[in-house]
Amino acid sequence: MSALRRVDPEMRLLSPTALSLLPDMQRRVNEPSYLPFNDLVKELELYTQQHHIEVVSGATVVSVVRSGDGFKVSYQTNDGSEHSIAATHVINATGIISHPQLPESFRPDEVSFRWLHSLNTRSSDIANSRKLLVIGAGASAAEVLERWLEIRRPGDTVWLSVRSSLRCVPHWIFGLDLHYLGWLPE
Repeated sequence: MSALRRVDPEMRLLSPTALSLLPDMQRRVNEPSYLPFNDLVKELELYTQQHHIEVVSGATVVSVVRSGDGFKVSYQTNDGSEHSIAATHVINATGIISHPQLPESFRPDEVSFRWLHSLNTRSSDIANSRKLLVIGAGASAAEVLERWLEIRRPGDTVWLSVRSSLRCVPHWIFGLDLHYLGWLPE
């Protein structure tokens, strides 16, 4: 959210409000078709409070290693301090769904644990995720998080790791909002 706070608060989102809301966010009467960033930031802050979500900005995941019955995820913050979290599950949701991206050093056929890309993740895969890390910021990451929010238990925790820059494309083509056509490349 820290990056969103730096955007001109009057600038409107490129995606329609209906596609920009998270699970449990309700549209209000007379809400604009495209939210200004300032309104989105307010909605996200309220959402994090309602769902007890801690946001850590400027962190870089250093390693993900098998640890006991889960994973130890180490990360470093901008101030150089090192931290770790214990996750029961880690979901890779990077790259467009038809072209998953994996770290260069990751060799899926050489690991001793079950790993999943979001493309292959089902509700049954995350049903027992007491502590889940989702890596990626696209639609597939959002879909994994949405499913997890629907089936989580009290006390469960989720982390989202993202590293992406804003990319701009034309908003409208022939009077159609491109966000409603996003499935076509798939």
